[in-house]
Amino acid sequence: MEELIFSIQNFKLSTKDHLTYLLYESSNNKKVIRTRLRNRIIFIFLFLSIFIYVYVTSFNIAFLIFFIPFTIVMFLVREITVRNTYVKGLEKYIKNQNSESSDTTSEITFAKSFLLINESNSESKISYKDFDDIIEINECVFIKILNRSVLIINKNNQNSKTLIEHLKNISLQNNIPYQLNLHWNGNNF
Repeated sequence: MEELIFSIQNFKLSTKDHLTYLLYESSNNKKVIRTRLRNRIIFIFLFLSIFIYVYVTSFNIAFLIFFIPFTIVMFLVREITVRNTYVKGLEKYIKNQNSESSDTTSEITFAKSFLLINESNSESKISYKDFDDIIEINECVFIKILNRSVLIINKNNQNSKTLIEHLKNISLQNNIPYQLNLHWNGNNF
């Protein structure tokens, strides 16, 4: 029997944990970043075109005094609306994907060379060598496994300090990238 380091009892992911992961991934996805930048540029170009057209056709100082603050407010409203719509879409997606497993709890056990996940009717044993990436943000730790799945662990559990220390050791021993991004939060999206 291999030496057990520690375990997390009654582990359960919330919709917020899933949402945090999806927002983090989206905020670092080049395609999403390009799309958001392109949409911002289109918005600015549209309002700039209207501004130039009105300026050239009939210089009206009252229009300019109204239009510039209006454009700034519309840009901010647009940013908030786009973000909220994106977040609501992700929440709906998460609820649809996790509707059948929302009440299950697990036990996560960290051993010397593997991770063991026990759920009510299954058990998964994952070697640390199968970890692709470990990402630590302020609220959670994301462990990417074989580029196809992610283990999301909220840092509000009783073993968070031990977890972080152990994951850093795993990273060093197995040459796994460890990203520390404590300044990221859901508002960064």
